[in-house]
Amino acid sequence: MTPWSPLLELSPDAVIVVDATWSVADANDHAGRLFRAGAPGLVGVPLDALLPPSVRPLHHAHVRGYAAHPRKRSMGASGQPLHARRQDGSIFPVDIALAPLDWQGRTYTIAVVRDRTDATRHAEHRSETRRMDAALAAGAGFAHDVRNPLMAATNHLELAEEALARGDAAEAAALVALARESTGHIAALVEGYLGAGRASAAEAAAPVDLGAVVAAATRLARRAAGELEVELEADVQVVGSFSRWVLLVVNLVDNAHRALYEKTPAGTRVKIGLRRCGDEALLVVDDDGRGIPASDLERVFTPFFSTHHGRGGTGLGLSGSRSDLERVGGRIDLQSVDGEGTRVEVRIPLA
Repeated sequence: MTPWSPLLELSPDAVIVVDATWSVADANDHAGRLFRAGAPGLVGVPLDALLPPSVRPLHHAHVRGYAAHPRKRSMGASGQPLHARRQDGSIFPVDIALAPLDWQGRTYTIAVVRDRTDATRHAEHRSETRRMDAALAAGAGFAHDVRNPLMAATNHLELAEEALARGDAAEAAALVALARESTGHIAALVEGYLGAGRASAAEAAAPVDLGAVVAAATRLARRAAGELEVELEADVQVVGSFSRWVLLVVNLVDNAHRALYEKTPAGTRVKIGLRRCGDEALLVVDDDGRGIPASDLERVFTPFFSTHHGRGGTGLGLSGSRSDLERVGGRIDLQSVDGEGTRVEVRIPLA
C-alpha cells in the first residue's frame, strides 16, 4: 500500500498507478473488479497485459511520447475508440485519462479508466433505432407516393371492365392506356427508390415540360379532373424529375380537394395556374376550401404532421415535395386563411 492508496478508493472510477517501467504499482478495488483480477492481483502486472494485443505496438509509441512530455491528458482525443483487456482475455471499451505524479523522486502516471460498455451499447441502440426510424419513414414515404397512381390505375381498369361489358372497345382501350400510364409512373417511383436517387438524377438531366406534368397529374389525382380550373402557359420547361413533379402536383391537388370537401360536400373551386416568372416557372394551386389554422402553418412541412389525420392524411406529401424542390434550387410557399382557402406557390428553375 502506498500513501495515496486510501485516496484511490474515493474515486468512483477504476484508478491504476503505473511506475516508470510501465507496470502497475497500485490500483483501487474498482480497478480490480473492472479487470477481474482484484486490486492486489494487478500490482506488478505490465500495462501491456491490460491492453488488446492488436494495439500494443501503437501503445508503445504513445508511451514514449508521454514519457518525454508527461502531462494531464485524455486518451482517444482523435476520436479513435479505446479498448482494454481483462485478465480473462475479454475486451471492453473504455475512456482513459492520464496525469503525472511525482513522489519521493520517482515519476508515476495515474490512469483513470471508465468502462464504456453500457454507453456503447446505448449508442448502438440509438443508432439502430435511428436506422429503423429512417427505414420506416422511407417505407411510409414510398407508400404515400405510390397511393395515388395505384388508385388511379385501379379505377381506370374497373372503368375499362365496365366499358367492355357495354361493348365499347374504344373507351376500354383508352382507359387501359390511362391505367398503363399510372403503372408507368409507379415503376419510375420504384426505380427512384431502389436506385437511391440515381434514377431520378438521370431523369433530371432532360428538361421537363411542366404543362405535361400538370396534365399527367390531373389524370392521376383522386378527384375528377373536371373539378379543376387549369390555366397553363405553353412550353414551360424546368429542371428536375418528371415523375417527382407529377407527384408534387398530385399531392397539391389532393390536398386542395380534401380542403374543399371538408368545408362543404358540394365543393367549390380548385385552380391550377402556370407561367414563367423571370428565370423560374411559377406553379400556383388555389382553393377556397377550409384553409389551415395559423397555428398549423409552420408545421405543415414537418414529416408526418397532417391537418387531415383521421381522414386519410399521412403528413408526408408537403415535406417530401419541399425536399424535392430544394434539391434543384426550387421552393414552395403557402398562404392560407382558416375557413377561406389556401394558395400554394411553387417555383422551379427553368431549364
